[in-house]
Amino acid sequence: MRLNILLPGDNMPLIKFVWRSALLLTLSIAMTSCGSDNSGPGNKPAPVKFSDNLVNADLPVFPTTEDGLEQLVNSSLKNANNSLDKIANLKGSELSFENTFLALDNTFDQFERNDSINYLLQSASTSKVLRDKSKALNQKYNSWYVDASLRKDVFDKLMAFTKKGVLLSGQDQKLVVDTINGYKKSGLSLEDEKLKEELKGLKKKLSELSTKFSANVRAFGSKNSTHFAKEEMEGMPKSVLESELAPAAKEDGSFDVSPTIYSQISSVYKYSPKEEVRKKATLARSTVAKDINLPVMQEILKTRMRISEILGYKNWADYQTEDRMAKTGDNAVEFLSNLNSGLQPKFDQEIEVLRLLKVKATGEANAVIKYWDVSYYENILKKEKYDLDLNALKDFFTLDKTLKGMLSVFEKVFSLKIDFIENFAKFADDELQLISVSDAKSKEVLGYLYLDLYPRPKEEKYGHFAHFGLISGKQYQDGSFRKPVGALICNFPRPVGDKPSLLSFGQVETLFHEFGHGLHNMLSRAKYPSMAGTNVARDFVEAPSQMLEYFVMDKQVLDTFAVNYKDGVTKIDPNFLKKIEEVEKATVATGYKVQFSYGLLDLKLHTQLKEEDLPDLVAYSNKILGDVHLPHAEGASFLTNFGHIAGGYSAGYYGYAWSDSIAADMASKFSESEKGFLDPEIGLKLRQEIYSQGSSRDITKSVELFLDRPISNVSFLKKLGL
Repeated sequence: MRLNILLPGDNMPLIKFVWRSALLLTLSIAMTSCGSDNSGPGNKPAPVKFSDNLVNADLPVFPTTEDGLEQLVNSSLKNANNSLDKIANLKGSELSFENTFLALDNTFDQFERNDSINYLLQSASTSKVLRDKSKALNQKYNSWYVDASLRKDVFDKLMAFTKKGVLLSGQDQKLVVDTINGYKKSGLSLEDEKLKEELKGLKKKLSELSTKFSANVRAFGSKNSTHFAKEEMEGMPKSVLESELAPAAKEDGSFDVSPTIYSQISSVYKYSPKEEVRKKATLARSTVAKDINLPVMQEILKTRMRISEILGYKNWADYQTEDRMAKTGDNAVEFLSNLNSGLQPKFDQEIEVLRLLKVKATGEANAVIKYWDVSYYENILKKEKYDLDLNALKDFFTLDKTLKGMLSVFEKVFSLKIDFIENFAKFADDELQLISVSDAKSKEVLGYLYLDLYPRPKEEKYGHFAHFGLISGKQYQDGSFRKPVGALICNFPRPVGDKPSLLSFGQVETLFHEFGHGLHNMLSRAKYPSMAGTNVARDFVEAPSQMLEYFVMDKQVLDTFAVNYKDGVTKIDPNFLKKIEEVEKATVATGYKVQFSYGLLDLKLHTQLKEEDLPDLVAYSNKILGDVHLPHAEGASFLTNFGHIAGGYSAGYYGYAWSDSIAADMASKFSESEKGFLDPEIGLKLRQEIYSQGSSRDITKSVELFLDRPISNVSFLKKLGL
């Protein structure tokens, strides 16, 4: 089971944020759908006219020129403001659910769809012109969210409607409650006009700072690489040099490695036998945008302190977690702290095992395991104690066969039909693929997913793995549903010569995980876009995807597609999988303590940090990281390229562990079945009770309906060895 550890700079754009999330200041990584659709549950949009060979009107329309992008944002702003004005100008006698709350939900839905296409082009377009233009337009979208969140004239009409005593139920009532709460958290309940004005300025400032932080990381990655001489790379596995590091290879045998492309830089510190090289690679990763982003992060944290104060929250973490499963920052801190304390004895044991391996390798009796040693000596442990070389598994996972095999598994488990579409409008080059997902029984198309699989470092493509939500589902008045659309942005190794793209075991888990977000989006059947698919509590959103990683550890699942590409026959030895499980148990504390260090850093910055601590922010942060896990290298500045804290994941990184616990519980439903992870009855129930529901009802209720029992952490604690 791969640990869901997101690294510095991985400003993970995996969730399509709804409008009320925008009101909650998660603006910098908001991703939604695109195109025009003036429909609510009452109306379907007019068909979009496509040029030749485009699949149909279900897909987004991607502008191909700077003028096209400019027109998109201008029309978005004009239409959205006109819609808000229309609500604000309603008379008391005219107020209805349809022309207030529903109209508002449609307004944000339409605006966000256009915002999303701008963000996708910024992150993954093969056109530098479009990337640059979308970056320049990004702040216009973000500023509008702030302005819209403070439209008191709109809020007043919403409140006036609620006082009419109209009886609502189900998702209609939930939309009302969620909307009102969103506006209140935006400060519209404040009576002091000066505070309201100050809050508006702070929100815009925070949006600008968050955007700047992410842009600085991207700009650094596009302009900088870390040079490793030929002799520095001696001892590295040939398979790694010819796959992950192939794009960084130079004619003289040296390598210019991108510190912002995780698959590249991590390969160095995972596999280099030279400590100085591992340290160099780790430091390169942890100093991305260090100088330019430190003052930005200081201002971000200072601004959040003041916003929380104005709105009456004890701290930013309480502000962020109020609508999540954790409910308070203290609850989140307690959750991670308890897990961290419980793992400490096992962590100490694991580090000692790694230290003895270092003693053996270096001949230094007093050798100490450093932060940059952990991944390398974990690999040594796998080979020496468990005779486990995960690189040997790559021959079983060609990208093409693994992708198609995974799709076939999900077809069976979730009662789906998945097809590749030949002709469609593209936002990237010809390598882009598109699939449609249909219900196996009814044949109804449920949604679409773009697949952008390979890295484009020179094109400044997003450097990790993520799901971008483009269009959320919603129900029309006739009961039919708008087809959701998303995009998987990936960076799997390219084929080299006659050698296919070969995936590591961890990359296979990543593929299953990210596709899980795509399924969550595509299988949604919520009534409103703001409740659809991945628009769920941030500390739950990872659970459905994390659960799919368990499929990769199942021999029955792997046997459906994993064969050695060299002979096309040999399957993975079941003893190999048992060894992987043994290794995971042997190093579980080491892995999770890294995750806990990131989560506790995030939470403590937003619960305990004082303004007087800001001048020494890097030292303050590094101490927290070192206390939980191992000290980082001198000069390291993890914080200044940790995109989660700068963006919408602030006070939310704990959610990876929180949702991991729920994922383990849900996976147990499959593992306890006689048919295991290929049980179509359990798969259909997961689809119906989790994926299709979104946040249209209480998350706990959805999970418990799937489990047929209350939620339990027993499976997760067992996984941790506690």
